[in-house]
Amino acid sequence: MVGFYREGMVDKVEEVWQEHVRVGCVPNMYSFNVLMATYCDHGRMEDAIRVWEEMEDKGLKRDAVAYNTIIGGFCRAGDVERAEEIYREMVMQGVESTCVTFEYLINGYCEIGDVDSVMMLYKNMCRKKFSPSSSTVNVIIRLLCGKNEISAASDFWWRAAKKHEAALERENYENLVKGLCGEGKMEEALKLQAEMVVKGFEPNVGIYGAFIDGYDKLGNEAMASKLRKEMLDKETLSE
Repeated sequence: MVGFYREGMVDKVEEVWQEHVRVGCVPNMYSFNVLMATYCDHGRMEDAIRVWEEMEDKGLKRDAVAYNTIIGGFCRAGDVERAEEIYREMVMQGVESTCVTFEYLINGYCEIGDVDSVMMLYKNMCRKKFSPSSSTVNVIIRLLCGKNEISAASDFWWRAAKKHEAALERENYENLVKGLCGEGKMEEALKLQAEMVVKGFEPNVGIYGAFIDGYDKLGNEAMASKLRKEMLDKETLSE
């Protein structure tokens, strides 16, 4: 089952499950979790819930893996409300949440643009001493930038970089630099752009344009002209 699951072969997973039952083997929690994960990964949440309910019918006590699997499935399917219901049940049943639990929920709320819920979950996550992955940190920053909460996104990044040793994606470096330049926070933008270069991301035309526009708005024609020349020189060298 695990082998077919990893290959994304849903039909084969189901065949093995049916054979499993036919020969009289009693499925354990691990087997149920594999079948449920197969359905969740393919967006078949009705089938996943059927398996979820069958676990209870068989007298199996759902573990953290089972809860995380169904929570992740609902979050990916865009049904964060149902995922939240399952999470509350998880807490009531005394099953300890994991880092993955919070990451699924954070990603789910990011998808629907609920900043307040995302930040609340992030704080709860940190209180439990969990460290979010770089992917989750980037999703949060992308959400904040998308909501034009640039200062909040920048502050979050500096805290996350220090606390979690997260890595920022090029797209988010650009989102933050452009946003900070748009707000006239040139020193902060320069600091971030310098870090961007250290990480191997050379400034592109969009970054140059953001700085040029920012300096123009501040009336710093000298710096804007200098950057225009530098941008043209780079374009000439690359031809």
